Amino acid sequence: MRFYEFIGKNWDEVSRELDSFKMENIDFEFKIKKGFDNDFYVVSKTGFIEMILDGNKKIQTIFLRPLEDGTFLWKDFHVNMGRKEIREIMGQPDREGEPFVSSALGNNGGHDRFDLEVVYHFQYEYPGQEKIKEITLMSPETAP
Repeated sequence: MRFYEFIGKNWDEVSRELDSFKMENIDFEFKIKKGFDNDFYVVSKTGFIEMILDGNKKIQTIFLRPLEDGTFLWKDFHVNMGRKEIREIMGQPDREGEPFVSSALGNNGGHDRFDLEVVYHFQYEYPGQEKIKEITLMSPETAP
């Protein structure tokens, strides 16, 4: 599934496409919730995918979390891939962050960010950056 193509599209259009996407042992039931700032949140029943939509239900951010087998629903990424493997695939990041510990955020494993047609953000597990924790896809206009 090419989730990066969903960035900037309207949820109603994308939800029809997701309804036709069937994958064995994965429940793609989504719930849409109204947020605080006139935005919306879409959460899959399984928790593998979450989305943030603007007030017009245009998709701004997609969070991808690993399936039970360690794979992601995008490309051939697997949790056992780390910073080195991601950089071999994606090239040098536009931004990067090293691991740190914060009383507010807890243990953070660092990240790599690639600013392309869509912003790709790879969050790594703490401390060794040898595993992907989460992949975030964002529109360039809303990426921090």
